Amino acid sequence: MGKLQVDDHGFRFLAEQGRGAAWLPFEGLDAHLAGHNREQIELRHPIAEGWVIHCYERAIFTTDGLHTVPTLAALLKQGGARRRALGWPLRLLIVLLVAVLVSIVLLWMQRPAMVRSVVNMMPLATEQEFGNALWETVKAKEIIIDMDPRYRPQVEAVTKRLLATVDKASGHTFAFHIAQQDGVVNAYALPGGHIIIYTGLLKAVKRPEQLAGVLAHEMAHVTERHALQNQVSSLGLAGLVVALFGSVEGLSEVIVSGTQQLAEKSFSREAESEADLVAWKTLLAAKLDPRGLIEFFSILDHREGDTATMMRPLAWLSTHPMPDERMEALRQLEAVLTGKEAFEPVIGLVKP
Repeated sequence: MGKLQVDDHGFRFLAEQGRGAAWLPFEGLDAHLAGHNREQIELRHPIAEGWVIHCYERAIFTTDGLHTVPTLAALLKQGGARRRALGWPLRLLIVLLVAVLVSIVLLWMQRPAMVRSVVNMMPLATEQEFGNALWETVKAKEIIIDMDPRYRPQVEAVTKRLLATVDKASGHTFAFHIAQQDGVVNAYALPGGHIIIYTGLLKAVKRPEQLAGVLAHEMAHVTERHALQNQVSSLGLAGLVVALFGSVEGLSEVIVSGTQQLAEKSFSREAESEADLVAWKTLLAAKLDPRGLIEFFSILDHREGDTATMMRPLAWLSTHPMPDERMEALRQLEAVLTGKEAFEPVIGLVKP
C-alpha cells in the first residue's frame, strides 16, 4: 500500500511507513489491465526491479498530458471501451428488472379486479356444485330441523320478502336451512345459495327486521360470489394471470375439489363490508327497515363474553361482531335515510 504520484516524466510510488519508493518513467513503462474484472492498472518498469504497482484509483490517469503517453493512451482507451461494453448490458438488465418489478406491483394492485374477472368467467353451475358438496359436509356436522314448526314460519316470513328482490335472471337460487344450536347467534352462507340459520339467532332477534338484516347480508355473500372469490384469490398472482388468459375449465375442477380448503377460510374484511352495503340496498328494495342490521350487531355487543354466541363450526361463518369501521359505514348509511321511507312490517309473524 502506498501513494502514487504523477509528474511530467513518470510515476513516483511512495510505500507506507517509509518502506521504500520507486520511480517509473513514462519511457519504457509497462502498463496493462489486471485483476479479476480487469478494473485495475498494473505498472512495471525495468529500472524499478522487483516493483509491481497495482492502481485501483483510475482517476489519476485522467491527469493532463497522460493521453500523450502511448502505452497509457492505448490502455485507457481499451479500458474505457471495455467499461462501456460492460455498462450497456448492466444498464439493460437494471431497466428490465425495474420493468418487471413495476409490472408485478401494478398486477398486485389490480388483483381484486383480476379475481372478479376470473370469477365472472366461471359458470354458476360450478359454484352450485361447489356449494352442494359443502352442504353435504355441513349436514353431517349440524342438526338440521328445516321444517320445525316453531321456527319455519319465522324464517319464511322474512325470506319471502327478501327473495322477491333477487334478480331471477342472475340464476342465483337460495335454500334456507335451520340448524339446532341455541348457543350460536348467527347464520352463514355457502356458495350457490345454501344459507344456514342457527336457532340461537331466531331466538335472539327482537323483531323480523333484525333477522332480515342478517339474512340479506348472507345472501349478498352469495350474489357477489365471495366464496368463489375466496378460492380464486388463493391461486396467487401467477395463477390468476394464467386463469385470466387461459381456460377456466381446469380451474373449475380445482375449485370444486377444494371443498375442505374452503371450509377453513373466512371472508375478508372487504367482502364483509361489500356484503353490508349490498344487504342495505336489498332491505330497502324489499321495503324492510335496514336499521335491523345495525340492531343485530348491537345484540351481539350485549352478549359479548358469551363464547357460545360466536362458536363457529366452520371458519366459513361470517366474522361478527363488526370491526369499528364497518359499523361506522352502516351508521353513515343510516344517516342518509330521510324518515319518509315506506317500510312495510312483516305481517303475521309469530316468534317461537
